[in-house]
Amino acid sequence: MIRVATRASALARWQAERVGALVGRDVELVLISTTGDRDQTSDLHTIGGLGVFTKEVQQAVLDGRADVAVHSAKDLPTATPPGLVLATVPERADPRDALVGCAFDRLGPELESVPDPCAGARSSRRPGPISPTGRCAATSRPGCASARSSATTPW
Repeated sequence: MIRVATRASALARWQAERVGALVGRDVELVLISTTGDRDQTSDLHTIGGLGVFTKEVQQAVLDGRADVAVHSAKDLPTATPPGLVLATVPERADPRDALVGCAFDRLGPELESVPDPCAGARSSRRPGPISPTGRCAATSRPGCASARSSATTPW
């Protein structure tokens, strides 16, 4: 049995269980609430920028509450904290992302006729892939994808 520190989101729990299966071990999930999890309304840069979804999870390993940590690669800062190593990167599962919107019939060539199109993302790494040409503005939208898609107020 290995103790795996991870965030409590459905995706994070799935990733941690998958890592356990890949190494052939049962896992005990050590669920951690991170700064980014607790503050779902602020812009990421306001609450600390890089590491807001990883610091507390990594600290669980450093202080012995967990044996390993499992993160989404998108959340990892480029520098690994002292005392830790990036031990492995498993093969990626389905790499497709989702584009959620209410006007799918306007995508494609017709997107050029949409005034001021925008896409919401909380990650600072997503604006480039969302709009490589700069035509579609990427705006900061706090919260996980399920929270953003169920928002009752317009972006």
